[in-house]
Amino acid sequence: MIKGMRPFPALALLALCAWASPGTAAVTAVSAVHGAGNIPVNRSQVVTVRWQVQVSGNPTGGPQTVTVRSPRGRFLSGVSLVQLGTVDAPLARRVEAPATVTIGERLRIPAGVLQKAVREGGAVLRYQREFDDGTSSAVAVTGELMLNLSGASGGGFAIDRISLRFDDDAPQRLVAQDAALQARAEVSFTGTGLLRAVWEIADPASTMGRPVFRTLRSVRQQLSASDRVRLTSPRLPTAQAGLYQIRLRLLEPALDAAPAIYYFVRGRAVGQPAPARLSLLGPRDGGLLAADTRFRWQAVEGASAYRLEIHERPRPSGPGDDGAPVPGSATQGGAPPVEGPPLTGMLVPAGQTASGLSAAARSHLASGGDYLWRVQAIGADGRIVGVSPLRGLRLP
Repeated sequence: MIKGMRPFPALALLALCAWASPGTAAVTAVSAVHGAGNIPVNRSQVVTVRWQVQVSGNPTGGPQTVTVRSPRGRFLSGVSLVQLGTVDAPLARRVEAPATVTIGERLRIPAGVLQKAVREGGAVLRYQREFDDGTSSAVAVTGELMLNLSGASGGGFAIDRISLRFDDDAPQRLVAQDAALQARAEVSFTGTGLLRAVWEIADPASTMGRPVFRTLRSVRQQLSASDRVRLTSPRLPTAQAGLYQIRLRLLEPALDAAPAIYYFVRGRAVGQPAPARLSLLGPRDGGLLAADTRFRWQAVEGASAYRLEIHERPRPSGPGDDGAPVPGSATQGGAPPVEGPPLTGMLVPAGQTASGLSAAARSHLASGGDYLWRVQAIGADGRIVGVSPLRGLRLP
């Protein structure tokens, strides 16, 4: 800034001179205003922005119709100029140059962007757009809007991350009816302030379609003097068989997303028929587990969820064995050669017949390990209605 100049809080930064090829109009300056005042940082905000774009005339004389355009916007921190997010919504307006055109934008600022701006240590959020005249020789001119953040001074209170797990640290659970079960949320935060949230659950009546959540318990807790806190849910319902989703939804400070984790309650077995054979589509038997590996299978009628299981390959136990895993394919028929619970796995809603392996599930597997995997289909009453053969799986 030139010494002695008065700053304009909502004035665009701009190149007053954009060189264009002779004989064409050109965008020469951009400014922006908004009427929202200071922007609260505790939840997503919507701001109406008016961009004013100056377009020069044709140097050879005569009017020229051009399209003033901006393909996208970007958020930057006020001090460090770190990019915090983008807005992939184009703006465009036809205009007869020379002219000054006003282009409106309804700008949504995600809570995550506001909280990142606070963590970067400034009380200002920058929003920039580049405008040009739509020609092949156009030179873009950058306009900038300065947004003052309220409550951002002195180290604002912001939530960085929420990690949900069940009380045994698993991201999914399969439990018997009336079993005791709770969820835990590890909340990472910066600053000091009041956390307001609600534990919410969607039960089997809605989880087969669009889940409908109801409140289990409200949370109000003052957070300070640390950067992490663990919150525990009330006891979760397990009386009814079927698929459930549990989440912790933040009210203040707000987060845009409220991720949920799943658990399935098995029904009580009473003279049930044998499960159907479930066909696996990939990966092939003995295949390598890569970062982008997708486990795929055919749908089973009557399934309410699928459980992808990964087991340790059984080792020979006869005299003189060397403790190496049994080589070759897993059994493609007959009784599965595994006992006990799986080493890791995923619980997948019935609408999906493919899944990757989450980082949490993958963390239980060792490099160079040799494993077996299968998929089980679980009915609405919790019984196993379909089961696949086992296939081999190796880690590089």
